[in-house]
Amino acid sequence: MANKVEVLLKNIATLGEGPVWDSEEKILYFVDIDGCKINIYNPKTRKNKQIKTPGKIGMMSLCLSKDILMCAIEKNVYEYNLADKKFTPLFPEDIFTEAVRFNDGKCDRLGRLYIGSLDFSGEKKAELYLISIKMAIIDTEEKLLSAVFDGAPKRIIVELCEKDVSISNGIAFSNDRKYMYYIDTPTGFIWRYDYDEPMGIIENRTAVIDYREEKGSFDGMTIDSEGALWVASWGGFSVTKYDPVSGKKLEVIELPVPNVTSCEFGGEDLTTLFITTAGGADEKLKSEYPLSGSLFAVETDVKGVKSNRFNL
Repeated sequence: MANKVEVLLKNIATLGEGPVWDSEEKILYFVDIDGCKINIYNPKTRKNKQIKTPGKIGMMSLCLSKDILMCAIEKNVYEYNLADKKFTPLFPEDIFTEAVRFNDGKCDRLGRLYIGSLDFSGEKKAELYLISIKMAIIDTEEKLLSAVFDGAPKRIIVELCEKDVSISNGIAFSNDRKYMYYIDTPTGFIWRYDYDEPMGIIENRTAVIDYREEKGSFDGMTIDSEGALWVASWGGFSVTKYDPVSGKKLEVIELPVPNVTSCEFGGEDLTTLFITTAGGADEKLKSEYPLSGSLFAVETDVKGVKSNRFNL
């Protein structure tokens, strides 16, 4: 069972999201979507650094190159160089025309990025994409997306995985590499796809957890080393642990704030569950729930899995 909830950073984010643990540097990255910031928190020193982003940032990912971050900002994906402190857009501005903006995303073990957009209009115009990079000789006559990194030509491949999405959120991969779990928040379900890792193909969407009768709506999620899903609940004051095979609720971590957005395992032995929340700019909400927008942590009795890195 989980232990007491600890406040690590009080009121740090307007809309905290997307925690990513760097197992090599022992630091936590998380974004503030509406605050247009990347936070870099060191649990050992308890110090937090911030990077200003050129727009609302839906998620970020570590890369194989330690000085590079992949960042989904508004309607584009950017390479951020930690040394040069520069954001470089990777795509023409009109590629992702249906996106209101990018939201949550996650890399698989082969370094490809699954990333979704959101559409608040209710028309389900958002989509889920797969972004990967392959070595290539750039042919300017071809109408394929391409870029040059470190002087070597690499082609960026963008594939449409799912359409008719409303709010693309949590993504997790089963430890046996057979399934991808996915949340399109308004649907009321956590979905499981058969996942062809070598090809990156997802298919046969199946509902495995029904949360339509639960308080709040599911947001971000992560998976532990035993295969259980840990899911944040927007408006639900909690992170809930589920068995995706049986669909059973295994554990509930209650938070002192309503809008819980995402979670990620980290710490020295990957047993610390870091939890992001929102509401930091809502003065009425903060008056009732003064810790809204804070970063929390809970020590658990289970290990998580390492964050995957984008193949760049």
